[in-house]
Amino acid sequence: MIFERTTRFKRAAKKLTAQDRERLAKALFLYEGDPSHPSLGIKRIQGTKGIWEGRASDAVRFTFEKIDGGILLRNVGGRCKRSDGLDCQGSRDHLHPLARAFG
Repeated sequence: MIFERTTRFKRAAKKLTAQDRERLAKALFLYEGDPSHPSLGIKRIQGTKGIWEGRASDAVRFTFEKIDGGILLRNVGGRCKRSDGLDCQGSRDHLHPLARAFG
């Protein structure tokens, strides 16, 4: 399987902690073996035709497009923290920096 990366993805991946980069690598390895594995939580992003989201961990999400023979990794990032210290829940608008990718 081909894993292509956008410049945005490369920049965002560098900002992840070493532990989160390892989680991302494990998630992509798992995706390569079984794209529908439940722990990845793969789903199409609402309001888009070809952009998908997956989980590398509870806190780290990645987005991608399906291409011939693989995927184009678009972005990766962690979930934000609310001012009261709780994890943000709900829509993709609460993802950071992923939310910036979709305006």
